[in-house]
Amino acid sequence: MKRERGLGRKKKRRQKEEESEDFGAREFHCNHCNHQFEVKWEDIFMIQELTHGYVGFHINDTFISCPECDEIVEEEEF
Repeated sequence: MKRERGLGRKKKRRQKEEESEDFGAREFHCNHCNHQFEVKWEDIFMIQELTHGYVGFHINDTFISCPECDEIVEEEEF
């Protein structure tokens, strides 16, 4: 005997709780316009995944642009 899907059963609503781990943010300073800003590590990870295919707590090969002047931020501490 075949069971038909959904017959006699209530469809439960699943509440999707997004459990995102907070990795904090990295502060940047634009030498071009002297603007200081933060970028969340989650956003940095997304950029790394899209450009390199891997993620990590490094920024030496991740290109972050300044939200004020749109120049690539280059910091000497890399």
